[in-house]
Amino acid sequence: MPVSKKINTDLNLCGNELQEAIIQNLASAPNNPKTGQEYFNTVNHSKYIWNGTAWVDETNIGEILTFTAPLVKNGTIVSANVDTTIGTNSNHLVTSGAVKNYIDNNTTSATSSTASGWAMPSNVYDTLTLGTSGSTYIAPANGYFYLGFISGGLSYYGLQGSIMKSGLVCQTVNHAAELFLPVKTSEVITVIYQIAPTDVDFKFIYAQGENANVQSN
Repeated sequence: MPVSKKINTDLNLCGNELQEAIIQNLASAPNNPKTGQEYFNTVNHSKYIWNGTAWVDETNIGEILTFTAPLVKNGTIVSANVDTTIGTNSNHLVTSGAVKNYIDNNTTSATSSTASGWAMPSNVYDTLTLGTSGSTYIAPANGYFYLGFISGGLSYYGLQGSIMKSGLVCQTVNHAAELFLPVKTSEVITVIYQIAPTDVDFKFIYAQGENANVQSN
C-alpha cells in the first residue's frame, strides 16, 4: 500500500479541477479538527464537515432538523409522536399517539379535522427586530412567527417555542431560507442561530379572527 505524502502548506490549483479525488474515509471522527475539515464515515456512510463547534452531517443539510405535529381540536392540543428520521422519511409521518389513532379511525375527515382548531394566518402582522441568538419574544395573540433571511454561512437557524419548534441548517453563504412557527397567546419563543443572517424579514402574523392594532400587508 502506498505511503501517504504530507503537504504542510496550502495547495492552490489555480482554478483547475480536482479529479477522481476521494475524501478521507474513517470509522469515526478525526481528533483536533479544523473548521471546514471533512471526512466520510465508513460506518453510517455519511459525509461530515466540522463547523468550528460540531460535526455536521452534510448528507442531510437543508432538511428540517426538528418537527412536531400536535393535533389541535376545539382549542385543545393533543400530543403525538412524530417520525423525525431524516433522509429516510421525507413526509415526517405520525407513527404513534393520539393523532395516529385519530387518523386511523377517521381517514375520510382527518385532514380537515386536525386543521380546524387553529386559524389560518391573516394579513395583519407586527414587524419585529431580530436580536442576538438566544433572544426571546412573546406572542401577543394566537398566530405565527415568521423569519425569512439569507444565511451567513454554514449555520443552524431555529425558532424554539414551548409547544413546537422549527429549524434548519444552511450549508453556504447567501442561502435563502424561511422559518414559520405557530404559537398560542403569551407563548415565549427563542431565536437561535450560529452565524447572523442578512436581509432579515422577521414578523409576528396574527391568526384570522385575532384582534390587533398593527400594520397589514
